[in-house]
Amino acid sequence: MNAIHSTGPILPLGVQALQRALQDAQRQARKLEAATRLESRRPVEPMEEMSEAAVGLLQARRQAQAGARLIATADDLMGTLLDVRA
Repeated sequence: MNAIHSTGPILPLGVQALQRALQDAQRQARKLEAATRLESRRPVEPMEEMSEAAVGLLQARRQAQAGARLIATADDLMGTLLDVRA
């Protein structure tokens, strides 16, 4: 059995989580930028949008951290498998 395949879906899931987090962060950053531009015209509504975008950015950060932990776990698992086979 190949050591890379022994990690199962952990590594691809971690990469997928990081990619999704990046996409979400970019989307929230665009929302935040748009709300900032609107703030001078309508001071109340953009504040809500900015708050929602900030929360979305924090969620994207947590998702990226979880993806990074999955990748680190897959790396540790792969190292352990290689040590056992050696």
